[in-house]
Amino acid sequence: MGRVDKRPLFVFFNFSVFLLFLFFSPSCKRNEQNAQKDFFLEISPKEGVYPEYSTLYVSVKVRGQDAELCYTTREKDNPKPCEREYVKRVKVSADNSVTIPVTPEFTEGATEGVFHLKILAKSKDGEEILESRRYKIILKPFITVNPKGGFYSKDITVAVGCNKPCFLYYTIDGSNPLEKGKREENGFIIDVKNDIKLQVYAEDKVLGLKSDIKTEEYFIDKSPPQTIVLGTETCKCEKGCDKKVPDVVRCKNAVTLSLIGNDDKSPSIDVFWSVDGFDPSDEVEKSFEAGGNTYRAKNSGQVPIRSHTIVKFFSKDLAGNKENIRTLIVLIGDRPFAYAIPPGGVFGSSQIPLEVQIFSIPDDALISYTVSYPDSSTYTSTDCSSPCKILLDKEGKNIITFRAYKGGLADEQRRADFIIDKTPPRVFFEPANCFSDSGPISATIKADEEKVKVFWKICEKDLPGCSLPSCDPNSPDVLSGTAPVTNIVIDIPSFVFVCGRDLAGNTSEVIKTECEVSGKYIEEFDNQDKMDSKETTASWGNGKLTLKRDSPASEGSVDTQGAGTLDIDIRDKTAFIVDSNSGVKVIDISSPSAPGVVAQLGLTSAISLSLWHDILFVLTNSKIFAYDISNVRNIKQVGSADLSSDLSISPNQANKIRVWGKYIIISAGNQGVVLVKVRRDQTTSTHSVAFERVGGIMPSSNASGVSSQDIDVFGNLVAVAEGRGGLRILSLQNPSAPSQLTSVSDFLSSGESAQAVKFFFPYIAVGTNNGGIYIFDSLNPKKTKQISSFTVASGIQINDIDVWGNILIISDNQGVKFIDVRDPSNPSVVYDLRRGGTPSSFVYGDRLLAGDINSGLYIYKIAEPYEKPYEVSVLDTGSAYASCDGFIGSTAGGDKAKFFIISDPFAPSSITNVSGSDLSSLLVWGTKLILGDGSKMKFYDFPPTDPIKEIDLSSLKSGVRVHKILGWGDTAIVAGESALFLVPLSQIADLTPDKIFKYERTGVSFYDIDISGDTLFVSSRDSRVMVLRIAEGPNISLLLDNLVSSAVWGSIYFGKYIAVAEGISGLIYYDVSQLIFGRIAQIGALPVQNAIGVRNFGYFDLVFRDNSLSLADNTYIDRPREVYSASLKAKNGSIFGDLAVVYDGDGKAKIIRFARGKTLYISEGKAQSTNLTPDLKTSIKDASVSVSYCETQDANCDKVGCNVSFQLSNNGGLSWVEVIPNAGFFPFNSTGTSLMWRANLKTGDPMITPEICRIIINYRFGR
Repeated sequence: MGRVDKRPLFVFFNFSVFLLFLFFSPSCKRNEQNAQKDFFLEISPKEGVYPEYSTLYVSVKVRGQDAELCYTTREKDNPKPCEREYVKRVKVSADNSVTIPVTPEFTEGATEGVFHLKILAKSKDGEEILESRRYKIILKPFITVNPKGGFYSKDITVAVGCNKPCFLYYTIDGSNPLEKGKREENGFIIDVKNDIKLQVYAEDKVLGLKSDIKTEEYFIDKSPPQTIVLGTETCKCEKGCDKKVPDVVRCKNAVTLSLIGNDDKSPSIDVFWSVDGFDPSDEVEKSFEAGGNTYRAKNSGQVPIRSHTIVKFFSKDLAGNKENIRTLIVLIGDRPFAYAIPPGGVFGSSQIPLEVQIFSIPDDALISYTVSYPDSSTYTSTDCSSPCKILLDKEGKNIITFRAYKGGLADEQRRADFIIDKTPPRVFFEPANCFSDSGPISATIKADEEKVKVFWKICEKDLPGCSLPSCDPNSPDVLSGTAPVTNIVIDIPSFVFVCGRDLAGNTSEVIKTECEVSGKYIEEFDNQDKMDSKETTASWGNGKLTLKRDSPASEGSVDTQGAGTLDIDIRDKTAFIVDSNSGVKVIDISSPSAPGVVAQLGLTSAISLSLWHDILFVLTNSKIFAYDISNVRNIKQVGSADLSSDLSISPNQANKIRVWGKYIIISAGNQGVVLVKVRRDQTTSTHSVAFERVGGIMPSSNASGVSSQDIDVFGNLVAVAEGRGGLRILSLQNPSAPSQLTSVSDFLSSGESAQAVKFFFPYIAVGTNNGGIYIFDSLNPKKTKQISSFTVASGIQINDIDVWGNILIISDNQGVKFIDVRDPSNPSVVYDLRRGGTPSSFVYGDRLLAGDINSGLYIYKIAEPYEKPYEVSVLDTGSAYASCDGFIGSTAGGDKAKFFIISDPFAPSSITNVSGSDLSSLLVWGTKLILGDGSKMKFYDFPPTDPIKEIDLSSLKSGVRVHKILGWGDTAIVAGESALFLVPLSQIADLTPDKIFKYERTGVSFYDIDISGDTLFVSSRDSRVMVLRIAEGPNISLLLDNLVSSAVWGSIYFGKYIAVAEGISGLIYYDVSQLIFGRIAQIGALPVQNAIGVRNFGYFDLVFRDNSLSLADNTYIDRPREVYSASLKAKNGSIFGDLAVVYDGDGKAKIIRFARGKTLYISEGKAQSTNLTPDLKTSIKDASVSVSYCETQDANCDKVGCNVSFQLSNNGGLSWVEVIPNAGFFPFNSTGTSLMWRANLKTGDPMITPEICRIIINYRFGR
């Protein structure tokens, strides 16, 4: 008789028990009871134990009535109220179901996990049902592989194991282990001597559950890389000319070396070099301590050589293989050269006497030198032949100055310092009496010399054989630092061994100190076992205690009865949306909590739209339309063009439109990108718009899947999400012939395509159909490079990307993700709004409008006025102008214009600066910079170095001073005080004054300007606001000149309104919807004195008042109100999310916070523990708190007023004692054995939170 396989019987037994469990489960009884009700939920599967699932899909059917479901899968959360952070919401009609994916809570390597589902159902009649289910999952096996895959410089042994009894199937040639895997039981080892691709999966011996395939690749690379040197091709070799890299070359002029790491296996190579004669080191800090400077670059480095230089270099690959240090001496000009070996440094007793040799090039050049000894004596030689040998043995600093000379030419004088130290250092461990009966000891190691490297080893007393026989830094468990080393924590009874080594290499003797320590409690926040959930409002978990982040608040929504909102644009407080298969809907959002449809256009094939002042452009599958929306309740068509016959675009190819000055840019699918010029003809009785194709460019490739999808514009640049073609960047420098600057697709994985794109210059974000977000640096568009990537949700399409300050807003088929890109190379999700599929979104100041995948528009509040606006950082102290374009902050004033990356407002980083004489305004226009310098306009490539063109506008009009420059498509609009200028930008190199259009009016000055479509608003700063229209020609016509005030400082247009800063009269709001009839009407006023500038922030306006700053709420524009007034000097500026870049009139350009993003931290939170000593019998007399803040805590935390206060209780929270961390023991006023702590966290800036990684409580017993 054959062997009996018992495993199927075991599985059958378990499954039988499982069925019995379900049969007698409370869920069955619930369903029986529900059947008697009119309104109830049917939830399947039932509660129970389920194998194999990493995600279980739960079906919830609503019986009887339509309902809104609010649910959470977190055990500690309650779905009521629905507005809680981790509660998700979905509407379900009667007798329909929704599927909820549920993932169990478990730690990596666990064998089982549980999850909880809590559902609140609310019917339209107000009836509520609360249901909960608990599921347990037997998890598939977890595979451990040690070490992980990577590059190694020698043969290694790899150990593979499993977290439960299992069979392991593996291959090492990359083939599928499911088909060809070798079988092992529980674990195995592999000796790796060559490159392998290990693939392994595990099968549970009991239930047969199978893991995913785990893949690790190992590369054995035993050969060092080689460094290729370029840049000396025009130089003359003088020594070592038979080598790949000669020893000495002489160049006529300055050169720049390229050091390029080369390796046949490693994909990334570090290149190290020095230019000071010292050997470079891959331990850069050690090199610096030894007196040298090492430079490091990834794959290649640029070394500018301006004078005689010794370049030493080597490369290192990923496996750790290092090339031997090589030396190249580069001489510039004809002068001789002298150098010392060694080049200087610190030397110990083992190296004395020290021989220093001074060499010359050429060899027959003579050397003069002087030695200055530590005892003030000197020795001089004036005609030494190379090499000069000098012996040094005097302790202290020996200084040698030297130069080479020959034939009337002399090298510059050079200097080398040699410090001779014959005395070993002495080290001291403090406290000498290392004893504590009350918790950890904070110890310090000191030395009697500077920069002594100290080594110490802490040995637990009961650990046999633990010691430090000699001062060996490579001994196991030895720690190191540079004296003095503080805050060495001794938290167990220990012997501490300490020694030191000075810069000269002299070592001290090893000293031994005995330390006695008693007990403690440590909280490291890696779980919530000791958290009081009812009293804790801070974020406790993942190894940290921090403030909680706020969340966007849902305000209102409107169902537009379509099939998904594809595109959104806003004019004032009116939203225009493309409602799929239902046309264009016009929605009044003046009351965010109650938006409503006020008009609609029956264009059922509409796919995209864009606003151009009072014109709405709508793109359909076959046409483009223009509508007059000056009266949204009486919208009139004023123009149209057939895509095929008029614009040469095949039907069903166009995807997106964006306006660019007087042009429309169309993303035209497999026909690339097309530019269309717009011409408006309007009188008081007639209105028409015509379209003319002026240029276009086909896709970057005719390969399958390469077609223009989404587009975005910055200056003269267009970024294109090109499907399988990835990211494409075009130049619109010449609109009639757009050109490709770059095309990047190698970042896409198989089947992945680029669907969404957004500029936040100098960066670009690309979203894909597989949930990927890729960020590129495009400061030089031709050399665009990927700097980061991450997946927001695998398999979920990215539909739209928007930018709000330093937050990317990602719309996908799950909802909206808020991504912090303060460091674009390391983006992170700060909030996940799981609101359901979101095809499009639009940021409007403090609100986010989200288009729903089914139908309609949802409004979320994403910012609040900040209670205490304050100065975050200062960009410049000599400015008369400040602005921001994307992530570029710009300042100008006097003789300097400066440029910064402001993604991190606390630490703006300088890019470059340019000089001038009377700098007052600038425009970053994609790859170009236009700078106003007095009466001159200067043109640069960006980032700027030298001007490529300069035009003096005073040749066209006297009294010109450039005050403001606006970009309008391919035109710069310049407010020049005595005149207004339209400057064509398509041919900057050929630009002459006669090609510039000038507009002037007697008695009118041109200071501040704002553009909307083809309509220009001019603030004269004397007594008026003018409204002009720019037409073909170019030509400018006057629409309005009757807005007269005692003083007009600035204005901002939004929708059919303008807000005008009128000095002592305050901020005045006007309706300008009837401009064509020359009519204007004041509709509201905010009486804030000295209003000299204004910027719109959606439902708010930021008012600049010279010595103060006000925020005005314009929700009800006929009665605006002041939210706050802060004593922050500000004359004008730009808004950057919830921040503003301003200048203050005293020369300061600075970043201020005026609002708080609701994805940022709440200003205050508290945390409280449960009883930490439940089994304690002895009363606690006193206690101390030691707090460790996380290394990841922002360095600006103290600057913005972060604060954490602590209290302790010894009687279970009946009474509390205030304690100061790290300040000793605090006595309790009561007796008790139940130790608890609580903390109150605060921040002064919502971008920053205190981060506590560890709390240690030491306590002593007694009465």
